[in-house]
Amino acid sequence: MSGIEAKLESRCREYVKKKMPPDWILLKWRSPGFNGVSDRLLLAEGCIVPIEFKAPGKSLSKLQEQFSQRLSRLKLKHHTCDNFEKFVEICEAVKERVRNADR
Repeated sequence: MSGIEAKLESRCREYVKKKMPPDWILLKWRSPGFNGVSDRLLLAEGCIVPIEFKAPGKSLSKLQEQFSQRLSRLKLKHHTCDNFEKFVEICEAVKERVRNADR
């Protein structure tokens, strides 16, 4: 992971802690023996959102792309995030999904 990605992840962790509902968690995800998984899982009121953080302009590796496709086949949305504004958009979309599920 590059320093840019680490800074982005750190900023996003702080955003979840300070700006999102208190039960939301942005977990680091590691899966020994299974390469290509997303960097983080956003856990939010019935939602599990895999997020891969990338430096601006960088693309997914072959293994990460395969993992993303696997999630798609399971009808799960996978996000790639290369800037803070994109992360905020992801969080807002999840908030909306949670609101709609409560209706």
